[in-house]
Amino acid sequence: GYMREREFMPCVGTYEAVLKSCARQCMWKEVANLLQEMLEHSHRDCVLSKHVGNTCLSACVEAGEYDIAIKSFQQLRDNGFEADAQTYSIIIRACEKGRYL
Repeated sequence: GYMREREFMPCVGTYEAVLKSCARQCMWKEVANLLQEMLEHSHRDCVLSKHVGNTCLSACVEAGEYDIAIKSFQQLRDNGFEADAQTYSIIIRACEKGRYL
């Protein structure tokens, strides 16, 4: 990813701050890329936190990227993410807006 290409080894807090900033700006591509990077590089503890996972999913839904939100949810769950009521609310919204229901 971007940070690693520049030989910067981000910590969990760095990923979380960048994710939140990208989500606020509806930069869903960056959110999806960071999520993938976090899953590929030993930051699973951060990815799997409900707050960070829900931030990723919400950013995709807010940007109208319902397919990406659903795929990201599946990817998170495949990596041990335990969804909560907020997670399901986000995914239901993605399904409604994407006309999957």
